Amino acid sequence: MNRGVFITFEGPEASGKSTHIRLLAERLRERGITVTLTREPGGTPLCEAIRRLLQHDGSGEAPVPQAEVLLFLASRAQHVARVIEPALARGEWVLCDRFSDSTLAYQGYGRGFDLAQLRAIDAFATRERTPDLTVLLDVTPETSRQRLRTRQVENAAAPDRIEREADAFHARLRAGFLELAATEPERFVVLTTEREPDEVAAEILAAIDRRFFKGGVGTLLWHGRPAHETRARSPCHTCKQGAEDANERHLQDGEACAGFGTSGQRIPDSGAGARDCHGSGGAHSASAVLPIGREAVRDLRRMQAGRRTGEPDIHWIFPEKKSRIIGIDRFVKI
Repeated sequence: MNRGVFITFEGPEASGKSTHIRLLAERLRERGITVTLTREPGGTPLCEAIRRLLQHDGSGEAPVPQAEVLLFLASRAQHVARVIEPALARGEWVLCDRFSDSTLAYQGYGRGFDLAQLRAIDAFATRERTPDLTVLLDVTPETSRQRLRTRQVENAAAPDRIEREADAFHARLRAGFLELAATEPERFVVLTTEREPDEVAAEILAAIDRRFFKGGVGTLLWHGRPAHETRARSPCHTCKQGAEDANERHLQDGEACAGFGTSGQRIPDSGAGARDCHGSGGAHSASAVLPIGREAVRDLRRMQAGRRTGEPDIHWIFPEKKSRIIGIDRFVKI
C-alpha cells in the first residue's frame, strides 16, 4: 500500500483555515480519497485537554511562555503518534489545521524564542515528520482583527488567550509565516484570503492537482457486478492474475493493480459514494472511484482495448464536469 499524503494548513488568526481545510476534504472525498481531517492542538482526548489549557486557561492559570511551547509540543507528539502516522501508514490523506510552522511563527517570531531551538524540540516531538504540502492562508492583521470581532459577536464568545494578544504580536507572527514560506517555496503555497472564498478554494484544489496529480487529475470509475456474481473468462489484462483471483482483487477487495497507475492504493468500497455507469447509485453495482493522473491514461486505454464481454467498464470523469462521463476512448487534454 502506498504511503499517504500529509497536507497542513497554516495562517494567522481568522485566515479561513477551518473553512478551506473542510472544503478541500470534501472535494478529495468526492474523488474517492480517504481523508483524515484533524487539528492542532487537538485530535485525541489528551490533545484536546491540552488545547483547553492553552486556549482558555483551562487550569485557571496561564502558562508561562516556555510552558506554552512545551504544552504545544506535548500535544503534537501525541497527535503524530496516535493520529497522523497511523493514518499515513494506512495510505490516507491527512489534512491538519496547524502543525510545526505555527510553533515557529507564534512562539518563534511572536514570542521571540530561538528558531533553531524550537526546530530541534519540534523534530523530537514529530519524529521529524514534515508535511508534503503546506497551504499558507494569508490575511492582514487588520482584517484578522475585524473577522475575530465579527466571529465573537456572532458566537457570543469571548476572545481566547492568543486572540487577546496585541496587534504587534499578530503582525510579527504573520511576517514569520511569510518568511518561513519564502525559505521553502517548494513546500508552501501562499494564498491571500481577502477575496471570495470560492476563488481561494479553487486555487487550493488547483495546487493539489499540480503537486499530486501532475496537472492531469480526474476520476476513474470502475463499474461491474459484485465479485461473487462475476466470472470473467480471462485474467486481468494488467496484473495477469487468474480470473477468480482478478475478480477477488479488483471487485471485492477493491485493491488497485498497477494498470491504474496507482499501485497499492485502495479503491473505496461499493455503497456510500458508489455510483453506476450513469452517475447514480445502484445496489446491483460494484462501483468505485479512484483519483488518477495523466500518466495512467496509457494503461487505461490498453485495459479498455483488451476488455472482453462481461468484464467491468472503465470511465474517465473530469471533476469540473461530474455529470458527464467520457469513455476511455474519448480522452480530452486538460
